[in-house]
Amino acid sequence: MRGALRSQRAWMILGIASGVSWTAAKITVPLLAAGAIDNGIIPGDNRAIAGYALVIIAVGVLQGLSSGFRRYCAFRVAYGPRPTSASACSRTSSGCTSPSTTRRRRAS
Repeated sequence: MRGALRSQRAWMILGIASGVSWTAAKITVPLLAAGAIDNGIIPGDNRAIAGYALVIIAVGVLQGLSSGFRRYCAFRVAYGPRPTSASACSRTSSGCTSPSTTRRRRAS
């Protein structure tokens, strides 16, 4: 298994890093909301609550991007690199069949 995943090492590391940043962002939002409630609600001063709101929005954007990239990396690793030549297709256990080849076989 180690040999099969060796070519995907960079994508796995990127996926793990984006998963960690996604988790950190999910944990940070409730903490920021608690800070906004404790420190941001000051009568006549909206700057503190606006600052917390902007930080929460930025962390939410980071969370969304991390989640999407984490999934992209997971699919990239799961499906692996695609064979690019006919010789590479013949080395795979299932072979490479395009939809047009399959249609021609059925028509015969």
